Amino acid sequence: MLHQHKNIKIDFSEKTYISLTGDTELTIDGKMAARLIGDCCAFGEFFLEYQMEELYDELDRDIDKAEQHYEGLKDEEVIVSHADAIIAVYNYALEKENEEFRFKVESENISWVLHDILHATHDTAGCSIYVESEIERDRILTSLRQTKEQYPEQMPEYNFLENLESEFFDRFKKHLDLEEFKYYYEEE
Repeated sequence: MLHQHKNIKIDFSEKTYISLTGDTELTIDGKMAARLIGDCCAFGEFFLEYQMEELYDELDRDIDKAEQHYEGLKDEEVIVSHADAIIAVYNYALEKENEEFRFKVESENISWVLHDILHATHDTAGCSIYVESEIERDRILTSLRQTKEQYPEQMPEYNFLENLESEFFDRFKKHLDLEEFKYYYEEE
């Protein structure tokens, strides 16, 4: 399935296993990873510090060495799975309005992809991604509404929505009401 948002095209495929954390994998090549490490402080921080920590330690935590390492990989695939690093990739692409970007993305459903694009569009500044309970609530609800309208066959299942409400409460100590999406299954 192909999804387009401004100058970004996303080749989306659904993962066959289900997790409750919105696991997503974005695939880029080594050359793009090197470009992001050199040009995008948020990607460098989240990707190197949290996803590739052992490699970064081996490179003496030197950003230039990390950039050179990935430049050497050129056309090899690099999987980005840290959510904030994925948001940083989308934000970087959106800021390069005159360039086209195409990413291969696997996720349990497209609502997580739409959710991350919303964060990249509205909640990033420099090296920071700003998320608090009201912003997260809005991004979840908006992405689920977009999924329902644009990709109804990709709507998350009832149990997923129940668990998402629970996880939201655990994280923010506030209630997230997803009843409008639970009834979607009763309407069919």
